[in-house]
This record gives sequence, C-alpha cells and structure tokens, in this order.
Amino acid sequence: WLKLTPEDYKLTAESITWSYDAEDPKEPIDFVLMRPLLWDRLHSARQAAVAGNAPASAHMALGDIYKELATTAGDRAIFERYFSLAVAAYSQAKIKAPEDPAPYLLLSQLYRTRAELDQPADSTYVALALNELANALEHGVRDPEIVETVSQNFATLVARARLQGDFDTANSYLQRLDELAETSQISLESDTLTEERRRLAIDWVTTVLQNQGPGPARAVFEEHFGQENSLPATARFARINSLHVDIETETGDRVITIEAAPRAEGEALVQALYDALASVGVADVALYDEQPLLIRIDLPFEDASHLLDKQQTLAAAIPPEPEWTLLSDVLIPQRLTWTYADEGWRTIENYEEHVSLLAAMAEPGVQALALSQAASALDDVDPLNTLRAQLWQAEADVWRRLAGNASAHFSLTLDPVPGPPVTQSWLLEPGEQIVMTGSATRYQVMPYVLLAITVYFAFIVITYALWRWGGGRGGEI
Repeated sequence: WLKLTPEDYKLTAESITWSYDAEDPKEPIDFVLMRPLLWDRLHSARQAAVAGNAPASAHMALGDIYKELATTAGDRAIFERYFSLAVAAYSQAKIKAPEDPAPYLLLSQLYRTRAELDQPADSTYVALALNELANALEHGVRDPEIVETVSQNFATLVARARLQGDFDTANSYLQRLDELAETSQISLESDTLTEERRRLAIDWVTTVLQNQGPGPARAVFEEHFGQENSLPATARFARINSLHVDIETETGDRVITIEAAPRAEGEALVQALYDALASVGVADVALYDEQPLLIRIDLPFEDASHLLDKQQTLAAAIPPEPEWTLLSDVLIPQRLTWTYADEGWRTIENYEEHVSLLAAMAEPGVQALALSQAASALDDVDPLNTLRAQLWQAEADVWRRLAGNASAHFSLTLDPVPGPPVTQSWLLEPGEQIVMTGSATRYQVMPYVLLAITVYFAFIVITYALWRWGGGRGGEI
C-alpha cells in the first residue's frame, strides 16, 4: 500500500513514476502492491508473533496470512516469496505447541499446495505433506475431527493421483494410510475414502483392460472386488487363447499332437485333459511342459475299426469343457474307412476319412453370445456394473478369437511298392469339413522275380545238360 505524496506523483494501472528528492537508490526497489486492510492484518500479525512469549496461535495466524499472499496472486514468483515465510511461521508454531495437531495440518496443506504447482506433483513436497499428516494424527489421534481431516486429506491425494492416471502413486498413498491406521490402532476409513478406493480400483481395471486385455484386467478386478463379482452366472470365460491339433497318420499308427496356449487359469485345464486321456489306457499319452503346452498321443492300430474304437474312447474321456470341442470333433469323424484289396499280384490300400469341425465353430459363438447377453443385462447406473459389462464383452471377444486361432492339420503317409513313401496333408479350420482320401498300390514283385530267376537257372542247367549229352553221342558215332 502506497500513499502517493506529493500530488504530482503519477499512478497508472501498470507502473508508478517516482521522483526522488535526493540521489537514486543503489539497489532496485521492490514494490509490493497490497490492499490497506491486508497490510494492517499482516503488520498486526507480525507484531503479535514477535512479541515476547507469543503463543503458537500467533505464529499460525501469521502463517495463514503468508499463505494467503502466496496463493491469491496466482504468480509463481510471488508464491515462492511468501511460501518460505509461511513455512517458517508454521514451523515456529510447532515448536511453541508440539502437541497441537493444528500446525502440522496447516503445514501439510501448504506443502501439498507447493507440490501441486508442478506436474506431476513434486514428490519431495508430497512426502513432506504426508509426514506432517502423520505427525498431526500422532498428536490428535483421540480427536475425531483430526482423524477425519487426515482421512479426507488422504482421500484428496488419492483422487488427484487417480484423475491423473497415476495409479501406483494413488496406491502408495493408500498403503501409507493403512500403515498409519495400523500404527495408531484406529480406523481411518470414511465414506469418502471408501468411495475413492472403489473409484481407484474401477479406473485401474479400466486402464489395464484397455492396455493389456481382459486377462490381466480380470486379475486386478478380482483382487479388489472378489472373484464372485467377476464371473457371470450364465456364462464362462475362455481359458485358452489358441488350440491346434496335428494328426499324423501312417499304416498302423496315428500320432495326435495337441498344442494349447493357456491363459492364466488354463494350465489346470490342460492338465485335467492330460489326466483324463492318460487314464483310459488305450494310447501312450505324454505332456510336455512347453509354451504352448503339448500333449502327444500315440495310437497304434490294426484297422479302421480298431482306430475308431480307440478314438471314441479318448473322446469320451475328454472333460466336458467348451474349449475341447475341436478335439472331440477330430476324434469322432463322420466316417473312417481303411481297406485292402488283394489281387494276388498286387495289394491296393485305400484310406478315407470324413471330418467335420462345424461344432468347433458354433461352441465359441455360443459362449461369446452368453457373455454378451450377461453384459447387456447389467444395470449400467453403477460404475462397477459398467466395468463388468466392458470386461465381459472383452471376454466374449476372446471366445470369438479362439475360433480363429484353432485348426486341425492332417497328414497321411502311405508306402507304395515300388516307390518312395507318399505324404498328403490337409488343413481344416472351425466351421469346415472335408473328406480326405489316399491310396497306395503294392505290387508283389519278389515272388515273380524269384520265379524268373528259378526258370532262368533251370533253363541254363537243362541247356548245359543237353549240350553235354549231345557232345557225348557225337563222339560215339
């Protein structure tokens, strides 16, 4: 506040033109414009704080004025000028009344204001603010208003971090709060804080769902809201991301390799499948701990009927899970024949197998539809239900993608005689069906070769004998 005298001094909105009667000052003069009433308050507060035996309340009052001067102008330079003065005033109040929680709360609020001038918030001043809150709680643990204030301050910090998407920082605030509650042996929960925890968990799951997918998001969801709230009553989640079955067949032997890429809970599903297949005893079954997981089934057989019986036994042992629909379709073909036609001088081997994967296409669609319907039935007024709907829709997409990440590859190797082995292969995807055929002819070459050799040697022997006989008779004549 400046009283301009004499009258020829000029005051404008932007500057003051000053005339000196004597020489100019050696250092720049810093003019601080202040309302007269505020100046009176500041002057009075200073006088009260420097008086002998000034109480803590006098220093807190002075700190309040410095804080007001620091924050009302909206200027960083002005804030820094008065910030240190406010810290000094509040700190002096702590010295005067170390058992009073009030100066700790005021200092905590000041540190938090300073921290929030930077984006992201300055972690040093945030830590100082939290320490002062802990001190306030220590000295005011029996005061319900202090406890409520500390709780509300933590809720505000958590809310700000949540809105900025800094979930790790928000969780660190909650962990610090829980530690303070355990140390002080009181409950610091409030309706506001409980709701803030809920919103933080919802926002966190939403972010994980967008960035990492439904599997990790569901794990975070269940950690905060329980598994019972994540599972729909009328649908289930897919437990594998892909399924590929490779069927290698040759005369008298078939090897089936199941390659499954499990999700977080899918390894138990694959283990259960292995246990079920190995328990029936109709084939050699091995599980390989690889990524993706592999189950190898070796099926020696005598004829088509024998092979079909073994496959039907394995199919009956498969756990009734929708993920294994494709495997069941492979093990139960529409038709399987393997015949031999013996024509004496040759044998003709004929193979035919009709496989349909229509059910393997339909089942994931049924599961996806059930999840979509469950999501649509939720009341979207509650943000938690909105999140559950998003999660279930994302899980429905996992089922839809599973139909596109599944296949059955067939290969058939037959041995014609003469000639090298002949291999044919087919690739079948869910929703398709195919009739696979193969044929090989084995000529009975060796018996005829042996007969020809026998006839040839007999001819040589007879010819030689006739020659010797003819040569002897000629000498006698």
